[in-house]
Parts: sequence; structure tokens; C-alpha cells
Amino acid sequence: MFVVDFENLKKVVINPVILDQHQPKTKVPSKRSKLLEGCLSLPNYYSPIRRGNYIKIKYLDIDGKEVIEDFHNFNAQVIQHEIDHLNGVLFVDHVLKQNSPLYKFSGDDWEEVDL
Repeated sequence: MFVVDFENLKKVVINPVILDQHQPKTKVPSKRSKLLEGCLSLPNYYSPIRRGNYIKIKYLDIDGKEVIEDFHNFNAQVIQHEIDHLNGVLFVDHVLKQNSPLYKFSGDDWEEVDL
């Protein structure tokens, strides 16, 4: 189970099952993409993780009602990140697998760090 807050709309997602998802098509994030993924499990560390821009999941809501829902772009990335947590995968696992740079933010400074 996890809770997400999309544009002030909170969702409780219980036992999500991925029904469909798009995989990233390139080996590196697009130059247009400035999004660095981070995680509260590892505060102040960020990386440009490649994730698909679409995911469809089936889950139970807070009332136990089955919901099938599509998520796109940033929301899809958040859902994939949270499902990873449920499966014991952290974003640094993707950093290693994708050979992505990892940055630490401290004060006003960004520093690339090695894993």
C-alpha cells in the first residue's frame, strides 16, 4: 500500500498490479527532461532515472473497491517508483542498472557522487 498526492488529489493504492506500461525507448534520459528522481529513503540524492511515461494499474482503494487507472508522464513515474518500493527496489538500484549519474544536494551545491 502507498499514498500519492497528485495536484491535491490523494490516492490510497492497495495491492497494485501492473496491467500495462510503456518502457523507455532510449538508453539515456532525453535532454528535454530535467527531472531528477529522488527518494525519501535516501534524502538529498537524485538521479535522472529512465522510466516509461505510461502505466495502467489495477488496485484497491481505501474502501476496498477495485480500480483500474491509467497514469501518464510524471504521475506514471511516481506510481512506478512506489510500486518498486513494494517490490523491494530502490531508485539507486535503477541508478546502478542504468549507469546513471547520482547527485547529492547539500545546501546550495550539487555534487556528483560515485556508488
